[in-house]
Amino acid sequence: MGKVYIAGPFSKPRLKKSLKEMIKIVSNHYGESILYIPMDYKVLGDFQKIDGTWNLSNAEWAKNVYENDIKHLNESDIVFVLNVGLYRTAGTVWEAGYAKGKGIPVIAYIPEWAKKNDMSLMLMNSYDGYIDKDGYIHKFTEEELLKFNQK
Repeated sequence: MGKVYIAGPFSKPRLKKSLKEMIKIVSNHYGESILYIPMDYKVLGDFQKIDGTWNLSNAEWAKNVYENDIKHLNESDIVFVLNVGLYRTAGTVWEAGYAKGKGIPVIAYIPEWAKKNDMSLMLMNSYDGYIDKDGYIHKFTEEELLKFNQK
């Protein structure tokens, strides 16, 4: 499949667990692909000094992360997005929108626990499909989109 970008929130234990679940599904089904997982990225040159301060300022660190993610998004053939409902991180939503704007297919993964949550109609209608727990990609049916859009 080429290069795969994995976008998803990981700031809370439940989100991180679901993101790892999605990574496992994608890895098992697309093992020959090169996966880029922002959660695993470490900023070079950033370390905590003896006095407790960090080597890089927050602005330097954030710029490094942003530029690295852009580089990998631009090199990706497909983007998988962990969608846990309307209230997810802005970074994940931005990555999905950026990829869509570049013409890169964006595929959602929605864990079972999140399917009862309110969804963003903008995201739901912009996905090129979704990946199931067995790693197969499907198109959303009109009925599925209608169900999500009525919440």
